[in-house]
Amino acid sequence: FPKVYERQKQLAAEEWKASLFTVSTKEYELKRMVQETFYNILHARQKKILLQHADSLYSGFFQRASLRFDKGESNIMEKTTAEIQLGQIHNQLRQLAQDSAILQMQFRLLLNSPHDMSPDNGHEKMAILTLTDTLSIKNPPPLAMIRQQQQIADASIKLEKSKMLPELSVGYSNSSIKGIGADEQYYSSGQRFSSVQAGVGIPVFARAQKAKISAAKFSKTIAQNNYRMNEQSLYNHYASALANYQKYKEAVSYYESSAIPNALLITQTANQQFNAGTINYLEWVLLMNQATLVRSEYLEAIKNLNTSVIELNYFAASK
Repeated sequence: FPKVYERQKQLAAEEWKASLFTVSTKEYELKRMVQETFYNILHARQKKILLQHADSLYSGFFQRASLRFDKGESNIMEKTTAEIQLGQIHNQLRQLAQDSAILQMQFRLLLNSPHDMSPDNGHEKMAILTLTDTLSIKNPPPLAMIRQQQQIADASIKLEKSKMLPELSVGYSNSSIKGIGADEQYYSSGQRFSSVQAGVGIPVFARAQKAKISAAKFSKTIAQNNYRMNEQSLYNHYASALANYQKYKEAVSYYESSAIPNALLITQTANQQFNAGTINYLEWVLLMNQATLVRSEYLEAIKNLNTSVIELNYFAASK
């Protein structure tokens, strides 16, 4: 019996460790969700600034086109083009406002706050903790939780096997009687009688217990296969996140060193030439759309870069 009791304690301890790993995994997932929502809010804020800038440009264009049309200096096509462009921007701003409201609600829920919380203006690009070419983590929460299932299976096997062992039992009793005993003698209450009993319990019907042992071994096999499968999936996930990080890092570097300065130059030059009358309104719209698209793609590249950094930091924090 002491052996069985000891195995039960071991099994309970392993199950307790599993519950701790479950809590740890949920904490890591919550942190990742908070980080993702945080930077998505920053992304939406920068996108709003970009759309407001475009709105300012096209509002001025629409006013000039309306004035030129009223004076008979242009046809309806110029005014209609300006109105369409301005309407599209307003529609994007409305959709962005709805998306931002959803992000704020998610952020409040994740932080368990009754009030809206908004990130301070700061770095839009998330810093990476560490970076290695291969996965060097030892015990990430998802794998640790699955590995612990193997420990639970081992403890279950040992527990079921211990029930197959002979059980030793020892009993002791101490009592008194008052009156005439079986030997026709009188006994007072002050006299004590003690007895000791010992026995050995040997399992006779062991088939059911052997079936439980086999089931526990099968559970361990499942846990081992599950661990190997998730370990490979984790390595693939890390390799994918690392490749995405390198890809979007290069993209962001390209936009910052070349595309964004050129987009700003296009905007300034197109406005000057349009005001001077050296380009027509269709050429101006085409150039403005091109510059705005470059800035929008830059924001998307930053968003994707942050997502890959969050993934890599998740692995780094698991070391």
